Amino acid sequence: MTGWIIAGAVLLAIVLILCAPVCATVEYDGEFRVFVSYIFLRFKVVPAKPKDGKKKKKSEEKAEEQKKAATEEKKSLGEKLDKLKSTVESVRELVSAAGRPLKLLLKSITVFLFEMRVVIAGDDAAKTGENYGKACAAAYPIREQLRWIKRPWRERVDIRPDFIRQESEVYVKAKIGITPAAVIAAAVEFAFGYLAMLIKKKQKTNRPQQEKLPVRQ
Repeated sequence: MTGWIIAGAVLLAIVLILCAPVCATVEYDGEFRVFVSYIFLRFKVVPAKPKDGKKKKKSEEKAEEQKKAATEEKKSLGEKLDKLKSTVESVRELVSAAGRPLKLLLKSITVFLFEMRVVIAGDDAAKTGENYGKACAAAYPIREQLRWIKRPWRERVDIRPDFIRQESEVYVKAKIGITPAAVIAAAVEFAFGYLAMLIKKKQKTNRPQQEKLPVRQ
């Protein structure tokens, strides 16, 4: 009787481990941060913690990145959102052309949260209004593209102009999750499909070619 209880407890633990989602949280407010969590564990993936011997090198790289970011800040916010829109559309095309295992994975992914907050600001009120129009024209189609891929449980998109502030602000946060069971199922289906394709290809190669009959004149 005790053995059955232990076996049942082990089986229940395995089911819980396979069905508990592995979540990734991505935040952007000028700097990317990525966290991965599983059950009660949580890890910071990006930015990675630098080693002591590389702190000086990292600080120099950070200074160069800040200089580069200052140069890229001259680009309008509308151009950045247009580029993001084209990226999302490319991802949609890849998903549409993907095989069945990838579609199974996509179906198994849960989007728990998607939040986008954009504040358009600047010295010139006319330019601020123009950038606000470009931001709306780019951001809302992006939201529809993401909804087509997967509709979030919680969603908030807020774009507004600010004629008092001097600098624009962009904040994006997304949290997605997938269970290990879904990953294993997709991997098994991919393996069987790939194996079947190899067998079919080998059979086609080994099939004896029919001899051509001579043509009577």
